[in-house]
Amino acid sequence: MPYRTIGFSGEQLRAARALARLEQADLARLTRLSVETIKRLENIRGQVNANVRTLNAISEAFEALGIRFESESGAEGVWRRVADEPSARDGAAGPSPTNRQRLIYRGSVTAAGIARLMSPRPPEGLSGFALALDGQLLHVLEGPREAVQRYYGGVASLPPDGPFTVVSSEPILANLFDGWDVCLSRDDPAMAALLEDSTLGGGFQPARLTPVEALGLLVRASARRTGAPSRPGRDPHRVSSA
Repeated sequence: MPYRTIGFSGEQLRAARALARLEQADLARLTRLSVETIKRLENIRGQVNANVRTLNAISEAFEALGIRFESESGAEGVWRRVADEPSARDGAAGPSPTNRQRLIYRGSVTAAGIARLMSPRPPEGLSGFALALDGQLLHVLEGPREAVQRYYGGVASLPPDGPFTVVSSEPILANLFDGWDVCLSRDDPAMAALLEDSTLGGGFQPARLTPVEALGLLVRASARRTGAPSRPGRDPHRVSSA
């Protein structure tokens, strides 16, 4: 369960979304709220009045991207973590770490390697999303810590792919990604949009990304995926063709 409720204003919500470079529809998919709800909250002047689940869903989605709301001494703002400093989820504050983990790793991968990594189905309890292009892979895993570590330990020892490098690893309270999907086609709208993303500097080079940038890129790709991120009612194990 969420351990705290973070309040914010409609103005802060708009600023945070702009900082994360998310469309209203992107944020709706990440938080599992409707686009109309996001629009309504952003139009509120001053403190947002919403239920605890809605407030936590939004604040946790932004916090995972290194973005937090701040309100104190009569002032309010939004800030983004640009360095790899400890967050509340890393144990610097708040509750003790949960048994759930988010791990992001990168490395070289072949076409056969992509098929091996992403099919036929994810290990039980795991969800994930991957970007693969020009022989480079950026992959996020979420789930029970033991399952995440077991999966990564297995793929890291399978040549000819790799070597793989862990970009970030942190305890989480809730998943940002559902299903088991990979985006690897330049023709995919999500990939096409990402190739124009200023974070990439004109090319897909995961080694140049900070942990915060890597997670943000994966979140935006998942949210902009054709048909939206995997949800009950559609095949959560689809792998797009190159």
